[in-house]
Amino acid sequence: MELDHDTGAMRGRILAGRHEGATLDALDVATLTGFLAEIDEESRALLMAYLDRREPAGVNTRRLMRQRGRAARRGAAAK
Repeated sequence: MELDHDTGAMRGRILAGRHEGATLDALDVATLTGFLAEIDEESRALLMAYLDRREPAGVNTRRLMRQRGRAARRGAAAK
């Protein structure tokens, strides 16, 4: 993840998995929020920060992310 301090723009790249090498900008919001169940807490926080900047009016996006994040934590707790 990179942050342009002058503009506030964030850029990132998927490091592992089926979308390895893809830039975050190249993936749709549904795909990105689908990662929430697959990534660790630190990565989840970075992805959520990225999506907040990408979709500033994305109240529904944030709600979907919270729901998927809770589901991911429940799944991890069950392991």
